[in-house]
Order: sequence, then C-alpha cells, then structure tokens
Amino acid sequence: SEQDMKDWLERLKNYLGITMKIKSILPLRNLFDKRDLFFLNPYPQKLRKTEGNLNINKKKFFFDIRFSDDKLINHIKDNFKSAATAQKSKADIVITFKIQDIKLKAEGYKLVIGKDTVNITGQDAAGVFYGLQTLSQIFSFLQSNIPCLEITDWPDYKIRSVMIDMGRAVYPVKLIKRIIRIMALLKLNSLHLHLFD
Repeated sequence: SEQDMKDWLERLKNYLGITMKIKSILPLRNLFDKRDLFFLNPYPQKLRKTEGNLNINKKKFFFDIRFSDDKLINHIKDNFKSAATAQKSKADIVITFKIQDIKLKAEGYKLVIGKDTVNITGQDAAGVFYGLQTLSQIFSFLQSNIPCLEITDWPDYKIRSVMIDMGRAVYPVKLIKRIIRIMALLKLNSLHLHLFD
C-alpha cells in the first residue's frame, strides 16, 4: 500500500542518515564507526581532514560556476537558493564548480572545503553533481561548523540501481519522484520499474 511504502521510505531515510533525526545518535558515533564524517553515504574513496573549520551558519554563498551545463547550473542554484547572493563581494563563502580532467574514473570528483571556500571539481558533469550531493549531506548533517577537508571519490560500479516492484502495488508519481531525489543524494543512477513478471 501507499502507507507501507511511505513507512519503508521513512525507515530507509533514517537508516541512511539523510534526515536530521539521526543527529540524536551523534553521542554514540564512536561506538559504531570511528571514520571521519561517518554519515556520508556512500562513503568516499578518500577523505582527509585539514586544519580549520568552515562556519556556514547564516552565511551567504556565491557560486563561481565554470561550465555551461544549464541543467546542472540550475540544480546547483536550487540547492542553495535561500542562502545565495549574486555579488561575489557580498558573499561570505565562495563555492567553485568546474569540470576538468583530474585523472579519475567517470563520475569522479574532488571536493575541497576550506575556511571560506568550497571547490568541487568533477571529471565530468556527473562528477560535479555527485560532489554537490556529498556537500549537501555534509551541510545537512553538520549544519554549522564544517571541518576543512579534502575528498576524492569515484563510483566502484557503473550501474547503481534501485528496483520498484510496480506489479504488486500502486505507487503515486509523487512518491516515485521522492525516491528518485533520494537516489540522487545517494549517487544511485538507475531506476528499474518492474512492471510484471
């Protein structure tokens, strides 16, 4: 049923740590995971903390976007709509997005968080998108003081899929769109709608 699906989705969200409810377990983090930024999902291939912190509380962001992919540009701006400024001189934090050959696999990216800058460099447009998803997870979970760090990441598998069994239940379009948004956050890139056996 639709309610069963909503319940399952809520459990999935809580398990994966993409809602703020999971913040209640922060005091227990050392009991079950000693990695830095343990909540990242999937966990990056390489993560290294550097000196300092980035404070994002009540800060204004400026986007230095160095490519011309309109869909990706609109997605970036939508993610930080409420905190964005159109003038670099009025920004507290500059976030730079670029695509270049950084000698990684397809969809790979590098994310560098400094004291007042963030740089996301993608091997391709998908890499920039996935770097943004990692940044979104970090900002959503930590909310204010973000440790300065360097992340290098790429997918282990070309196809990362979720299957919805459409043949045994009715799934509203709104719910499917919500699942797709969660898939994007988790860097899953293929949706299999199983219509019949």
